[in-house]
Amino acid sequence: MSRIHDALERARRERAKSPNRAETETESSPAPKPVEGGASLATLADCFTQECETLRSAIEAALPGRAQRVIMFTSAVRGEGCTTLVASLAYTLATRGGMRVALVDANIKAPGLAALMGLGPHAGLTDVIGRDLDLNLALRATPTPNLHVLLCGNTPLISSEVFGSSRTASVLQSLKEHHPYVLLDTSAVMSVPEVAMQATSADGVVLVARANKTDRAVLQKTRDILQGSGANLLGVVLNRRRFVIPEFIYRRL
Repeated sequence: MSRIHDALERARRERAKSPNRAETETESSPAPKPVEGGASLATLADCFTQECETLRSAIEAALPGRAQRVIMFTSAVRGEGCTTLVASLAYTLATRGGMRVALVDANIKAPGLAALMGLGPHAGLTDVIGRDLDLNLALRATPTPNLHVLLCGNTPLISSEVFGSSRTASVLQSLKEHHPYVLLDTSAVMSVPEVAMQATSADGVVLVARANKTDRAVLQKTRDILQGSGANLLGVVLNRRRFVIPEFIYRRL
């Protein structure tokens, strides 16, 4: 996943040229509201199709025999590419896998899904938790079939009100009942240690690290924090690798 910058640039250009569109879905509960921004996500995700397919296979091998899965994505520190990875995986699962996917932005310190997907402000997770907004009013459909998004929301909450709370666990359970995959993008553990408290309500946790940037000791400490909280740590994704030889040749070796 070493082409994130170029992919983001292409996505921004395509979003600027694309007309505003919205689609609705005909499936029953939950009935999310449609949003725009699918074109830019498609441009981004198409760059990482093979990597996302590999990640999907690894997750399913680690959690065999499960019809629904809640997967939490986090990192040690900010800037590891966690949001880009989880959004790309969500798109791949929805389009290539044909699965209903709920993509949740729980990064309350630095929410990024709205900007990445070209979406405007909208009610989301913190509004459902903080002011009892109906989940169906906050969950939104996207132009990508099968892909729903729950943005971070507009109600200011402290970390302990979100991570590890019974209300958040209830929201995830509700989403899980209607989606084979619920993908949770969270804050960095070293910035918001309470993130580890949410791990127990997920079927598995994926730790994202940036190659040649993330300090090994910090990464190990993050792993220990997650495992100490009872997280089912599925593995670490090394992001933004650089290949000494061309990548297409590397894959043939």
